[in-house]
Amino acid sequence: MSIAGKHVIMDLIESWPDSVLVILRTNQELIKQYLDEEKRVELLGREDIEIRYFPPLNPHKQQYLEVDQVINEILMGQSFVGFHATRLTQSEISNIIRDGLQPLTPELVKEKAGILLRDNYISASEAELIIQNNSSQEENREKMVWLFHCISTLKDRGSLINLFSYWGGEAIYRHFQGDLYSSPDLKQIGQPCIVVCSLPGAEMESIQTISDRMIRYWSSLQSLEPHSCEFDHFVKHTVEVIEIISIG
Repeated sequence: MSIAGKHVIMDLIESWPDSVLVILRTNQELIKQYLDEEKRVELLGREDIEIRYFPPLNPHKQQYLEVDQVINEILMGQSFVGFHATRLTQSEISNIIRDGLQPLTPELVKEKAGILLRDNYISASEAELIIQNNSSQEENREKMVWLFHCISTLKDRGSLINLFSYWGGEAIYRHFQGDLYSSPDLKQIGQPCIVVCSLPGAEMESIQTISDRMIRYWSSLQSLEPHSCEFDHFVKHTVEVIEIISIG
């Protein structure tokens, strides 16, 4: 991808800062010892409830946290790629490239339905159905932009098939699935698109630090049991768009 080198992609090691890779290689044995001990205690805790609630101190924890902190400080100064899978019309593609990816609100749903009506994708009554039947005010959706950060997720058909098949995103299409809904036909609107976004490292934080996620992913690649990269989260503001990849 042409953006590699300017942005960090979670599961594209070639895009990671050289300084981070040097730290990881230098501390490879420490990282392995820490994660092996975490795994050992976690397995014991499955059988022993006392260990589950009162795990023994990992003797490598302090050193691991120091490595994690150094890497995290580097990553805070980086830009990260975020992906948003959806189905868009050409007008929507132009608007998103110009204005960025907007947080979900009832006003945005109304605006999107209005664009479809203007461009003759739906009737006025169908536009009203969309405006009245959506999840834009749900607690885990309103004023949010949801993104995922791993290329491997793009290969997960089960997670993305509906996002690519139905216009409007999950907040809309879930209200129009099934035999009860013949109109509007959201499968006939727009085309599958991957919206490639840019986020500063400081906005990549979640319950688990971004550095810890990346350390664990990198460490798994050094073993015989590499695990997939899975990370999605939300931000509550307009997101900068690098490009939109459509099916064509």
